[in-house]
Amino acid sequence: MGMIELYGGCFEDMKEGPCRAQIPRFYFDFDNNTCKPFFYGGCEGTGNNFETEDDCKNKCGGIRKMGRADPAEGM
Repeated sequence: MGMIELYGGCFEDMKEGPCRAQIPRFYFDFDNNTCKPFFYGGCEGTGNNFETEDDCKNKCGGIRKMGRADPAEGM
């Protein structure tokens, strides 16, 4: 079975940013395994920020909910 390369931005939180540009974008909602629309302010966002829903789905849509590792759990 081949390895699937995951785009790390899919696991980042969506961040609108403090600027006020109101750019229509999409982010991957990890909990629901779907791409959702939001308005990006234009600065200080995260990698979970896609120009189109198709781009979001292509990069993140194959991810299945496996549970996120909680950094505090291993301590």
